[in-house]
Amino acid sequence: MAYINHNVNMYLLFLMLFTATSLVGASVFFQHRFDSMVAAYDTQINQVNALAGELALKQGALADAEKDLKLREAREARLNQINEKLANEKEQPAEITSAVVAEKKDGPKITTIQTSTGSGFSSRPKRSGFVLVV
Repeated sequence: MAYINHNVNMYLLFLMLFTATSLVGASVFFQHRFDSMVAAYDTQINQVNALAGELALKQGALADAEKDLKLREAREARLNQINEKLANEKEQPAEITSAVVAEKKDGPKITTIQTSTGSGFSSRPKRSGFVLVV
């Protein structure tokens, strides 16, 4: 019977050493896997942050481009209105002549004649035509 006890103790000792070695090996293996997964995760987080920064820059550029486009469209619409107004006035010129006579008690009479063509030139400063001193 001593033979059976001797073999069983050796098998138990071998089983305990195998289990301890397996446990240490599994711990080292999974620690290495965990570290590599954390490194990959950190790399991807850095890539996402870099992409977010690029996206913010592109969105800023897009907002600037949209603002410029709206400004150009507004200017184009305004120029089209002015162009239509000038085309209508070119078809129907309206010449207005007015005379203003002002008298001063102390001095001579001053007569001013102003001439303007249509309302399309209202952005120009009006000039006096002729000034007569009598």
